[in-house]
Amino acid sequence: MKMRLVGPLAARRVSPREALDYSAFSMNHSQPGETSELHVFEKFYGANSLVADGFETYTDSEVSDSANQPAIKADVVGRKGEALTLVFCEAGDSKRIEEEALTRIEKSENARAVILVPMGVDVDLSNLGQERIKAGKVVVEPLGWFLRLVDLLGNETRMRMLAPLFRKTGAKKQYRTTINPKLVYKNLTAFLETGLVDEVEHGGYELSELGKSVMADFIAFLERTRRTLDAASKVREVKTK
Repeated sequence: MKMRLVGPLAARRVSPREALDYSAFSMNHSQPGETSELHVFEKFYGANSLVADGFETYTDSEVSDSANQPAIKADVVGRKGEALTLVFCEAGDSKRIEEEALTRIEKSENARAVILVPMGVDVDLSNLGQERIKAGKVVVEPLGWFLRLVDLLGNETRMRMLAPLFRKTGAKKQYRTTINPKLVYKNLTAFLETGLVDEVEHGGYELSELGKSVMADFIAFLERTRRTLDAASKVREVKTK
């Protein structure tokens, strides 16, 4: 039996621009009352991957294989011809994906599930089944890279080195005037290894295309997280009065 997308889709379609711009994505694809910024970022990552692979991509959409059974809601759904990829984000409500839903996806002719799991988020994946994973019907993708990115960019010294590169080329000798030389070399090595910066002539460094995209998305992520925390703080203040 084949699965199909159901319900209105136009407003949920992820555009190529939104798949590359976290700020635009979060503005148009966050659900009312959604408080987990990590959940939004997971959806962005899933949508970005599907669009890059040539899928028509939709957020918070439903698929069905029968009029007699309830639709399965996924955080992100990609469609390429008849093939469907359902993305479930473990930081969101879909972490309670039911065994019955997994069984229907497993038995379908054209669907598979991708489950995004941030490292450090406590989730129970015992119901997935090794046979499903071996058959490629269920893929579990740990997002340990996300925590590594936060560790890399969530450091004041590293941000002091990276932020000016939005405007101009940086040089070791300039960094060494305000930052411990050992940290300069250590951080530049990390930036080069992760592909965030490129080394140019005369000992200069510039943000790579990847670095520009990652930095812009990361700053947008931090800003939205700040606003979310501010709003939550105001709610707590009202409740305590």
